[in-house]
Amino acid sequence: MSVDFKAKNFFYPLRLLRFHRFLEESQWYEREKLEAYQRRKLEEILRHAYETVPYYRELFDRLKLRPEDIKGPEDLDKIPPLTKETVRENGARLTARNMGRYRPVRQRTSGTSGEPVEFYLDRHANVLEFCYYWRYWSWGGYRLGRPFAELGLHAFLDTDLNADVRYSRLTRKLDLNAARLSLENLEAFVRALERHRIAFLKGPPSGLHMFAQLLESEGYDVGLEAVFTTGESPEGSPHFLLTYFA
Repeated sequence: MSVDFKAKNFFYPLRLLRFHRFLEESQWYEREKLEAYQRRKLEEILRHAYETVPYYRELFDRLKLRPEDIKGPEDLDKIPPLTKETVRENGARLTARNMGRYRPVRQRTSGTSGEPVEFYLDRHANVLEFCYYWRYWSWGGYRLGRPFAELGLHAFLDTDLNADVRYSRLTRKLDLNAARLSLENLEAFVRALERHRIAFLKGPPSGLHMFAQLLESEGYDVGLEAVFTTGESPEGSPHFLLTYFA
């Protein structure tokens, strides 16, 4: 899903720096160290799910499994995958009994791949997501504070679906409404990119492909340095792709 950063996400500067430092360091871990970290975190998640989440407690008991039976990623196929339908049907039973301690906030997906799904994120989820983007966008030349844009729907769901664009001065993020992407509205998109001096663009591959075709057909050069695609996973392709513009 798209992450909508708000001012309150920056009220934890020490946590931001700690997460960022960890992500910068962990990308260089030796394979053994990285796998050990992954297994430790997987063990913590499984134990938390079994002890506090009714849905998983019942599922594990029905399958005659215990958290310690999952030794690593290679054993995850013992647990049925969690589908959107399962989340919709078992929303309350999928929430942890101690969820209050994490100050959860209700979120929902944009619904671009089907019916929207509602779920909870803890108070630091956006902080971690922000640091994640900060790291992997840096591979494409992004530096914190530089303006960027996102082509999507999530930012407009609770505001105005008829708006073409929305800009946040705090994050220097320009949202482009994917539902409004058309030849008729193309100039409004281009002018917003130019006005806010956008150098980086993120969005789903299909939407970005359509946007690129429209720009090419009308002879626009928006001067982007890099485009980051996410949200779709074509078979045989990595989930995250990075495309550079000459």
